[in-house]
Amino acid sequence: MVKITIKADFRDHPYLSVKLTKAKRIKKRLPEPLPWVEGTLNTSYLEIAEALIFGLNHAAIALSGGFCEHLFRLCLYEKDRGYQKNRRIDKELWETLDKKDLTKLLKDAKDFIPIPKEDRTWWFDLSKIVRNSYVHFRIFDILKGETELACDALTGEEFEFPIQLHKEKWAMSKKYRDEQMTLSFFSELTKKVLKIFDVMGLTCPH
Repeated sequence: MVKITIKADFRDHPYLSVKLTKAKRIKKRLPEPLPWVEGTLNTSYLEIAEALIFGLNHAAIALSGGFCEHLFRLCLYEKDRGYQKNRRIDKELWETLDKKDLTKLLKDAKDFIPIPKEDRTWWFDLSKIVRNSYVHFRIFDILKGETELACDALTGEEFEFPIQLHKEKWAMSKKYRDEQMTLSFFSELTKKVLKIFDVMGLTCPH
């Protein structure tokens, strides 16, 4: 049997070596993880962190949308039924919540969960702008407002042109944008979720 040396494998594949080095740097910049509240919620949060560490920025943002949907389903369920350890789930209620997307869950949450007033716009923007554009890969929405500086060959004047209209620019522009914003987005998401835990009394494990 051939002996596989991980060190040699990375040395022979510069791409993997670069990814590992970047992963170590990103890991140091991650926020403190959320306190353990509920298995499916916390493990999905850790999957976002894992995607982020290995540079899967689009995946990290898309996973964040599903994580937030699950968070508000759990919160609305607990608000309706109250927490009781080891009880069976109310199938009918959960299936009702399961049919709602993040925007509908947030609208329901406004009446039952005291989302901090200063955070409401952020949550709805996450649902309508960030989550939808990445889950459905709406490249125009993702690159909205992104421009590149160019120079007129005849006049020498500099001008900005929209990346949206130049398909050959999409890939690099999106990659750069995602790398620049995903870590800060994840840190901000963590802060907002901690506030939800606090108002729901979920800062300590059940």
